[in-house]
Amino acid sequence: MNSISALLCEFNPLHTGHKYILEKLRENGDIAVCIMSGNFVQRGENAICDKYSRAKAALECGADLVLELPFPWCAAPAEFFALGGISIAERIGASRIVFGSECGDTELIKKAVSLCDSKEFMEAVKEEYKADVGYAKARENAAKRIMPCAASVFSSSNDLLATEYIRCASKTGYQPLFEAVARHKEEGYLSASEIREMILSGNSAKASGKTHLGPCQIEKEALDPSKLFDIEHVLFRMKKNDALSFDSQSGILSRISSAAEKARNGKEMFAYAATKKYTDARIRRAALMSILSVGADSLSVSPRFTVLLGAREKGRKLLSAYKNDMTIVTKPSCIDSDDELTLKQYEKQRQADALYALCKAEEASYYLKKSPIIL
Repeated sequence: MNSISALLCEFNPLHTGHKYILEKLRENGDIAVCIMSGNFVQRGENAICDKYSRAKAALECGADLVLELPFPWCAAPAEFFALGGISIAERIGASRIVFGSECGDTELIKKAVSLCDSKEFMEAVKEEYKADVGYAKARENAAKRIMPCAASVFSSSNDLLATEYIRCASKTGYQPLFEAVARHKEEGYLSASEIREMILSGNSAKASGKTHLGPCQIEKEALDPSKLFDIEHVLFRMKKNDALSFDSQSGILSRISSAAEKARNGKEMFAYAATKKYTDARIRRAALMSILSVGADSLSVSPRFTVLLGAREKGRKLLSAYKNDMTIVTKPSCIDSDDELTLKQYEKQRQADALYALCKAEEASYYLKKSPIIL
């Protein structure tokens, strides 16, 4: 069987830069596996389109297999996002991990990794964090002091994620080939965040030229995050969030609750809660984890399952030969009712999908009834 190359991704939405990475993923005839965020993404928001729509786009652009990075890992901080994705990549036998990168320099990213766990760096981060800056900025400032050549890695979201991929694999003894692919920016290139902004501002026709989604599909499927924010606002105002959930020790949930009391909607709530220390993504992530009662214990272990979102011929052959200790779900009955941990994890995934369905005005079980996209 061909070698397996994996890409941890969100495709929110899939654009020309992603297509370029998918081409790299398929080099040498490798089986191209995308481990893609489900209905929620790392910034603590709902995906602009649901996971099956995004999986179909990935298959049409060259992926052989699309597996879900399930909730809560898909909406978690970088180290836990990496834990979820890398553990799935290892279990399916990926020998190569490809990732989009601002710097495109794998060796530079590895230098940054070597810095991350040094005592000198950790002490410097603590000092910088006291200066009323967020944790990410504190790490960047600490790197500028100790290893200036690698400081840019800590200011770039994709590169920072890549450091966590490498660190996570190292901790488990997993040794794939890591390959950074510099972001491909042709004339008129727009990032995923810029495309989302264009979609949500009502410019579907122009946005469709920058992504794999057509204008009619955008009009039909695009989900404004403000619907999720408003649900979170109501739940925080009614004290229906879990005070013992992930990130509760930082005081961030109390801050969101106070903001909810005076805010008129979800967007306003997050604006009131923002500080220099708490990035927008961290606040939204904390709110999402809180209303879905995700504790630190849920994130500290790797996922015991993944959902098959879509496959082409090579991907189907890979699955037919797959034998491992991770469940690949095609329907709810695939979950072993005697496996308590997997059941618990799958229930949290089900709750997240029900929340996404609520935002889209679908019945709660909508995503339980969906079948993989087969091309």
